[in-house]
Amino acid sequence: MKKLIAFALLIAVVASFAARASPSAVIDGFERAAAFNPEIATSVTAIRRRPVVVLVPGILGSKLTSPTVGDIWGSGIPDLAKIKLPPQLVDETAPSDVQATLLENYFGDQYGDAFAAIKDAAKKIGIDAVACGYDWRRDLRSGAADLEACLYRTFGTTRRTLIFVSHSMGGVVTAVWNAKHDARQYSRQHLVGGIVLLGSPLQGSCEVLRMIHEGYKQPVENSLNAGKRAEYVYEKWDNLRGGLVNSLTGWATDGVRDALLTWPGAFGLTPKATNTDEAGRACVPLYQPEQPGGPGLISESPRFLRRLFGLSQPTSAVA
Repeated sequence: MKKLIAFALLIAVVASFAARASPSAVIDGFERAAAFNPEIATSVTAIRRRPVVVLVPGILGSKLTSPTVGDIWGSGIPDLAKIKLPPQLVDETAPSDVQATLLENYFGDQYGDAFAAIKDAAKKIGIDAVACGYDWRRDLRSGAADLEACLYRTFGTTRRTLIFVSHSMGGVVTAVWNAKHDARQYSRQHLVGGIVLLGSPLQGSCEVLRMIHEGYKQPVENSLNAGKRAEYVYEKWDNLRGGLVNSLTGWATDGVRDALLTWPGAFGLTPKATNTDEAGRACVPLYQPEQPGGPGLISESPRFLRRLFGLSQPTSAVA
């Protein structure tokens, strides 16, 4: 993950940053040309505004605290009562005292290693890196407003060229923010130098349904190669360890499944009924007793259907 983020960062930065190394005489020539060509003027402005990398994490990737409620997420055993979104915050325009910061470690590493890799890669080419959290329980538009507030707190009215590295739900939040920016409603003083999306569900994600069914779990890499004994033994142990961590994490975050149904942000990530995974399996589960273990990606147990759809009895077709 760290290598992927660092590589994506370098690709995104090079186009907007390379011009900084140009001789001053060349820059002067462009500035003179900018007086007659709006496109060149935009490029010259981008050169003047120092680039900065902005990491936007995914769902559950921001630590949430509140002066009135205390720690909501990211410290201690999850408290179901605190994780549920209060009804008054369903409205994305409602004021909130919840403070969101990057969650670096919680039941193991979350974004700590990734952000360290981003800062290291950015430092090597002489630019800054910051992280912006958001309340992932709320509507995506509220998340975009949190992102805008973070940018203002960090930079004020200083003009910067923003290069986003956005993971999972953070990419969708960034896309909503960018639409507002294009409409000149957000951060009019900044330019967007690039947006790197890492696994962002722009068309919805099956993982939201999986989280309801199994709790929150990190993916476990499986690239075992029995031909190389030492590597095989190490990766086998590493996968077993990852599986154990996932079991503990799933148990510890079991309450997240019920709380998730109060999060407008999660509903903003749900897939269309026609979505399928890479193997062609349907994301939306269908209860089909005549076909045990049917085509759904997620277990089609009556208990799961009742939890997801609030049914007292399973039906023959729920979508």
